[in-house]
Amino acid sequence: MVILNTKNLGFRIQLTLSIFVLMTAIPIGIMWYSSSEQILQNSVQQLFRQSNQVITSHLDDFFDEAHLVYQHQITEKKSLPKIVNQRDELLKYLANVLAHHDDIDYFYFASAEGHLLSLGRDEFGNFVRIESDSNKAGSTTSYSTDSKGDGIEVINTNAHFDPRTRQWFQRALKSKEPVWSDIYPGAIENVLGVSLAKAQYDENGNFLGVWGLDLTLSTLEHELQKNVLSPNSRILLISDHGTIVASSDKSFPALMELDTPLTPVVNIIWDNISNTQPSDTMAVTQYPVLGTNWMTAHTKYQLGSNRYLTILFISPICDFIGEFINAKYYAVLFTLILMMVAMYFGSQGTRYILIPINQLQATVKRITLGKWNSRTQLDREDELGDLSRSFDHMAEHLQVTICQLKEEQKETTRLNNLLAYNNQELERKVSERTAELENANSKLQQLANFDPLTQVANRRHFWQLFEQKNQQSPGWLLVLDIDNFKSINDAHGHLIGDRVLQQFCSVCQSCLGSDALFGRIGGEEFALFVTASDAPDIKAYAEKLLRCVRNTPLIIDDRTISFTTSIGVAQTSPDKRSVYAEADKMLFKAKASGKDCVSFLV
Repeated sequence: MVILNTKNLGFRIQLTLSIFVLMTAIPIGIMWYSSSEQILQNSVQQLFRQSNQVITSHLDDFFDEAHLVYQHQITEKKSLPKIVNQRDELLKYLANVLAHHDDIDYFYFASAEGHLLSLGRDEFGNFVRIESDSNKAGSTTSYSTDSKGDGIEVINTNAHFDPRTRQWFQRALKSKEPVWSDIYPGAIENVLGVSLAKAQYDENGNFLGVWGLDLTLSTLEHELQKNVLSPNSRILLISDHGTIVASSDKSFPALMELDTPLTPVVNIIWDNISNTQPSDTMAVTQYPVLGTNWMTAHTKYQLGSNRYLTILFISPICDFIGEFINAKYYAVLFTLILMMVAMYFGSQGTRYILIPINQLQATVKRITLGKWNSRTQLDREDELGDLSRSFDHMAEHLQVTICQLKEEQKETTRLNNLLAYNNQELERKVSERTAELENANSKLQQLANFDPLTQVANRRHFWQLFEQKNQQSPGWLLVLDIDNFKSINDAHGHLIGDRVLQQFCSVCQSCLGSDALFGRIGGEEFALFVTASDAPDIKAYAEKLLRCVRNTPLIIDDRTISFTTSIGVAQTSPDKRSVYAEADKMLFKAKASGKDCVSFLV
């Protein structure tokens, strides 16, 4: 067949190259595929197993914290019925448990009549007590308290709350042992929580109520992120209902259901593993999804009776190519040997091809120099011979074509100049629009972070900056409240009251140092964070602030409106969560001491 097609140059080239490719690819493919699959399977399985051990250990520690509370109750079994029937003793018991278990957010008891007493920490670390207003289900009130639960400052009220209708209460009634609730969204966006509840009975078996405690699952997401195996790997905790409880991928929102466009890979894998039974072994499986091969493994973590969390690992195979570099070395060596053989035979074929091509190239150069009568004079009966004859026809029409091209070049230049001008105009307009957007964003940032009346940091922005500065350097938190502000409003009107607030902020800022943080956290309540070496310095600082406010009244239309402030001071530290409650308590003490004074808690 080769002899019959000796005049077909394309056929000869394709046949030669095909033989060389087959000689190189077939041995390499046989060697690689005979070993790579098993190497990949074993290596990834070992990585998954190690990561699973770390995550399972963290889950054990996390959930054992809650069970430990109820295990301790076994030793206090006889005293618990008396404690739950005495409000002060119950509050003391709740505070004692929280003091010894930092991972517990709220600890509470709901009586058989629906009365609730709860103590816990909010997102700022401040203690909050939630208590029913009567001895049965009904309205509840939230109070800001110290670590012992003592405090009368009202934070929020609820017109009606019956804990007996809640999932954690009803599940606890069905078991003698502590029972986990379903995982639910917490009070903070994208933060999940879970409750462990246990029913309480007296010595005669009479039902007294239900204990409950809340845990936040945010630490689980951090643990998953630390244990990802590669840049594109993901680790997920999935409930029995197919809900993503926690994930190393931040693009998955909290409690997101599967079967959404965001989880195409997870959807396919979950359909295959959701009904599998718990097992002590971990097997690695491959799934082709969206043109990519994914490796996956899973285990089930027992949360309660017949309740599990699936720990799912998924990684694209391409992330583990580095594990097989040693195997590739042998393939590369073998390939080099074959390439040397291919180069020898290829050089012989290339020479046969390049000789007539060089002749054609010399003819082309002469034509480009304006020698229109040049001919290739190549007499062959293959594709190169056809090309030679085509060059002869090209020379005859080349001059006409070049003239036409020059005219078209002029037109192209004109159009390019016009396009350049239009692009400059477009860039100018884009620059103007960008400047407008940056100005608008700046104004939005001002509205989001600063109080529109006083132009100082608002409550959210102040506490955000306070957390950052307090972690860098401990200092002092001052809580200020304008004395008799309601009387000023009643006597002069709310517009004058607003002017008093503005005057107060202006006076305070004029007395503050450059490193002080000042913000409005309530109606006439403000907060100030400063750093100082000792208590006398901050005391002098606060006294100076009192004098500035006292000696700088508001003067409007010949009217002088004097006002004073009371200050509560508490010392801060990076690990101290109740500093605001302490400073607020000192403010209350300053108010009770006659106002226009400062009270310290060192």
